[in-house]
Amino acid sequence: MALHDLTSLQKKAVACIMLAIANADGVITKEERMLLKTMEAFDIFSESEIEESKHMSVDHCISIIRGFSYSDKKSLFEYLLGIGGVDGWQDEEAKMLMIVCKGADIPIPEELAKFF
Repeated sequence: MALHDLTSLQKKAVACIMLAIANADGVITKEERMLLKTMEAFDIFSESEIEESKHMSVDHCISIIRGFSYSDKKSLFEYLLGIGGVDGWQDEEAKMLMIVCKGADIPIPEELAKFF
């Protein structure tokens, strides 16, 4: 999956989930903000898509992502790992990742499943 190829609504859903994981521990760190800015710089998300994603519910975004293809979900998992791990995993971030993966039927690679 190339995040560039998603519709604007799908990008907003992914951005919302990334923000939810980043903020699960109560703070979006400098490293997490930098990662999102980098994604903006590479035209993966626009600033407005990120801003608009803040007004979406996580449940709605999970339902949008649930409609992604299996291979797109596998690729998305890597992006979600990136936002959660950029500043070192916190328990709350890992829990949010699990909620998202279970809700959206995102497969967790077997070698990583034991950590979540």
